Amino acid sequence: MDLQTQLNLLWLMTCTGLVFFMQAGFSCLEAGSVRTKNSINVALKNVISFVIAAATYYILGYSLHYGKPLIDGLIGQPVIALKGMEYPEMFVFLYQLVFCTTAATIVSGAVAERMRFLPYILATGAMGLIIYPIYGHWVWNSEGWMHRLGYHDFAGSSVVHMMGGFVALAGIVKIGARTGRFAADGSTKDIHASDVPLVALGTFILMFGWIGFNGGSAPFGPQTGSIVLNTFLGGIFGGVTCLLVAWAMQGISGAATLMNGILAGLVAITASADIVTAPAACLIGCGGGLAYLFADWLLLRFKIDDAVSAVPVHGAGGVSGIILAGVFAKPEHLGSLTAMLGHTVGRWEVIRIQAMGAVVCAMYAYAVGFIMWTILNRISPIRVTPDEELVGLNYSEHQVRSPADDIVSYVIARSKKDKTAHPHDLDGGEYARLVAAIEGWAGRIEKDRDELEQVRGWLGRDADRLYEVIRRCEDENRMQTKRLEAVAHKVEMVDRELRRRAATPGAVTPLATEVMESVREKLREMQAGGNNVTYYWEQLRTLGTSLFTNTRSLEQPAEGKA
Repeated sequence: MDLQTQLNLLWLMTCTGLVFFMQAGFSCLEAGSVRTKNSINVALKNVISFVIAAATYYILGYSLHYGKPLIDGLIGQPVIALKGMEYPEMFVFLYQLVFCTTAATIVSGAVAERMRFLPYILATGAMGLIIYPIYGHWVWNSEGWMHRLGYHDFAGSSVVHMMGGFVALAGIVKIGARTGRFAADGSTKDIHASDVPLVALGTFILMFGWIGFNGGSAPFGPQTGSIVLNTFLGGIFGGVTCLLVAWAMQGISGAATLMNGILAGLVAITASADIVTAPAACLIGCGGGLAYLFADWLLLRFKIDDAVSAVPVHGAGGVSGIILAGVFAKPEHLGSLTAMLGHTVGRWEVIRIQAMGAVVCAMYAYAVGFIMWTILNRISPIRVTPDEELVGLNYSEHQVRSPADDIVSYVIARSKKDKTAHPHDLDGGEYARLVAAIEGWAGRIEKDRDELEQVRGWLGRDADRLYEVIRRCEDENRMQTKRLEAVAHKVEMVDRELRRRAATPGAVTPLATEVMESVREKLREMQAGGNNVTYYWEQLRTLGTSLFTNTRSLEQPAEGKA
């Protein structure tokens, strides 16, 4: 074995490790993207994705992928457990193994928070055993029928990412949205990530792993630098595009939008990192970001719930990358296709071939995926019950209690005056100080509640007395008003009589007239004062009525209410 071969194998093993490390990135990203009550379940699904997909790919999948073509390039010849494999090919197998597990892992995030563990294990097994290898054979086996047509997918925009994305799409269509994701009036309720820093860490790990994902897909040499550069540029400009577009349209760019834009750009450039220039890689990354934004909007428009936006990132990002590979491919790639196909290949033909490959991948992955989910649902229900979804899959699927859930239950119990409540397994732990603080606040609240109850009793008794006094004063005021009205009536009668007599000279003295004027003036003053008193009594009566009504409505807090 010459030095160059050894160097290539060393590079391949290094890239295998990088792609394998992407599993850690997926675990961080997905566990941080879902609610705390489901984070353990999602993390375990990422672990089981690798284990089951790797096992089935080793047992049979690799031979269907790269074995001797059967049925005119539709499938490889099945060989059990790599029988007869020679030493150098084991390096290739290991590299392809981690690619297969990546495709299977994409599904876990999309169906998160409502899918049972057992059906997911079976689905992962089907991905590694037959679904992924068959399409991979069409594209990456030198005798595969799509490869012979000139279809180009350098490192898996369709074979890995679209495959995982559209199988996931079939799954979320079949399983339905998370409870509460879409309201009856058609509005969408955001379900926020539980740990955005963990999502950011996962994004960086995935970017790091992508060095091996794309870089290892070609032998180590002069082109390695340009491949890795194009890879980073695609991710960078995918993120920038999503940041600017979301900012312009919504006034703010969410954390998920930025990080998913980076991943969509990486997915898009994966198809063509070896055949495009650096400026073209930037444009392809922008295309991947725009495809993600459009697909994300489209899923919400049709009420399809993707917990981590796996379909927009990997499915739509992959479609854009495959088509843009034909748009921006270097002339040298067109020349190599011309030599391979035996006729002149122009730009439009390359685009047509690429678009055909994307359509084939989407149709194949969705159709086979939908059939798989339907069969699995008959074997075992793929969705958890509403009660299990409410409590969270950490507990309902794995019987793992979350300290945060325990504290929430403890706070609810203390609000019900249950002084015997205590969170499980938190004595002396990292939440012990929090529990002590909650207990202190609960004691203070109970003391304040008792004092308020005592005040409520005082107010109730005083309100009864005050309202009674107000009613008596109001009755007296009403009687005084009636007396004034009676006096006014009599004065008017006397006044009319005096005016009648005034027609006879000498019948009414000036003194009598002066006295009547004085009486009328005093009466007007008393009536004006009475009006003012009536106004203030009305205000007092309203206040007293309100106090009486409110104190009557104060009920003794029932057991079980805060």
